[in-house]
Amino acid sequence: MLGLGLTPRPQQTKLAELIAQGGGAPSDPVVCQAGTGVGKSYVLLTAAVARHRTTGLPSVVVCPTNALVDQYVNKDAPRIVPAMGESFAYLKGRSNYLCSSSKVLSELPNPSDAFKDLLATMAGPDLSNSALMTPADYGCPGGGLCTGQDCGAFLARSEAAGHAVVVTNAHVVVWDERVRRWRKQATGLDEGLLPDYGGLFIDECHEFDPALRSTLTDQITDSSRVYQLMPRLRSWVGKQVARLAPGEEIAFPVDDPVYQSIRSRAQDEAAAIESELDQMFASPDEGGELPGPARDKRAFKLRRELSVYRRVASLADTTGDYGETYVVVLARDYSSKLPMVARSCVDASALASVILRKRATVLVSGTVPQTLPKQLGVASEIHDVGHPFDYTKSVLVIGSTDPRTKSALELHRRIELAAKAIRQSGGGTLLLFTSWSDLDTVASKLEGRIGAIPIYRQSRDNPADTADQIQHFRDHGDAVLAGVRTFFTGLDIPGPALRQVIVWRLPYLVPTLEIQALQQAHGPQIYTDLMLVQLVQGIGRLVRQPDDSGRVIVMDRRANGYRRQWPASALTAHLAEFRPTGGAPSRSQG
Repeated sequence: MLGLGLTPRPQQTKLAELIAQGGGAPSDPVVCQAGTGVGKSYVLLTAAVARHRTTGLPSVVVCPTNALVDQYVNKDAPRIVPAMGESFAYLKGRSNYLCSSSKVLSELPNPSDAFKDLLATMAGPDLSNSALMTPADYGCPGGGLCTGQDCGAFLARSEAAGHAVVVTNAHVVVWDERVRRWRKQATGLDEGLLPDYGGLFIDECHEFDPALRSTLTDQITDSSRVYQLMPRLRSWVGKQVARLAPGEEIAFPVDDPVYQSIRSRAQDEAAAIESELDQMFASPDEGGELPGPARDKRAFKLRRELSVYRRVASLADTTGDYGETYVVVLARDYSSKLPMVARSCVDASALASVILRKRATVLVSGTVPQTLPKQLGVASEIHDVGHPFDYTKSVLVIGSTDPRTKSALELHRRIELAAKAIRQSGGGTLLLFTSWSDLDTVASKLEGRIGAIPIYRQSRDNPADTADQIQHFRDHGDAVLAGVRTFFTGLDIPGPALRQVIVWRLPYLVPTLEIQALQQAHGPQIYTDLMLVQLVQGIGRLVRQPDDSGRVIVMDRRANGYRRQWPASALTAHLAEFRPTGGAPSRSQG
């Protein structure tokens, strides 16, 4: 860090020491909590280069979302990696790369030639900047359909092997393991989406388990191709959910004789297709077909059908290939109100353990819940390196009201308390809600109670409009900004424009059948941890840089029950540093 012209913070030094102590041998990963402002990306990138120099292989740095990947690729990595005399690359999901097995090219007489002709006109196989070739039509269709021949994802993988650091997202790391398994079974080759790498560095690691489980989760909706091949399934699902209200769900009736009949047909069709594919690709002297465009086109169609029948046949399976567990529900979708089947992974710890223990791995986040090691199938201790901020300059108040009370009088009281707090601070307030209905109700009623202070709202459907509302709030300096769960984590407004955060209610998740299954898999503490992670992140919107300060109001008396426990957990220890009382924040406090 010093060699880069940067002065390391004490927390960065401690983080670097913990990573170094982890050694280079595969084992349980090093798990560290590094609070907002530590600058953990610089430490991770520096450590990733060091690991590359030790192993001779690229190091992989993982972010939960492409937005954070972009931050690494456009801001952090260009400053760190080249300054150390090394280079870095970025790998995306497979659908972002041109592939001869794609929907469009596979229909042409010679997909391989078409792939090479298109590639010659492009800067590379990445489709992100192409206005004419969409990933849905030209991108790699995935491990079940892609043959690995003339695929941009594998070309990008080969190119990335020559760099010290590869930055990617969590989904690619998970799919890399799954593709390696598929390829090894089909060809004997240990090849995945990533090049062979010597170290794994996962940022925002509390998001890794949800990302992993989402790659294993399957939803069959009204637009799914499943219903095109199996209309009887569509009819049966429709009858099952006909009595449900939007958002309501029921457990999947796996023992229903109609479904068992549908599943039996799907299993028979899958077996027949697998037999035909095996025969098609057998050597000619064993009766197989000669290679050719017609065979490839037929094989692509069969593979697509096979993936559908496998999905239908696996709906009743609650255990997967890696020992992961699932819950299957029938529901009526909130937005479209159409029937939906969801087979959701609730425990992927076995797969996570395979990924995390293959190589020396580091997991870092500003919010690490106590249940994270169990969710990821590792036995790691959580190390807290601290934070660089002085939270004693700020106030955290827990209200005495209960948002679960349905009375109009209690709602009126809560709105009056919020209005009073906003008037005291002269605006500069972020209002955080857990539902759109709360946001709409409270924001509309506040408008007549806070004088001329404007209220800007998150848009339900238009991200561009939301960005404009955030900018208006930032520019005004004395306004109110209201948003839902994405504002707990995705908002960064340093300085005096944001000097007060009001959390309308503790951000518990709705106790769906999936959430209940999560608790059965990992224990009841996970439900509290999921809430606390989001609460801590919402409170963290207040202090984004050392000079920031202000007030947080949690308008939910249930938080008092957790307050006594905050010092005992790395996740919440810093919340105990806030002052419990104090005056209203002013612009000068920013």
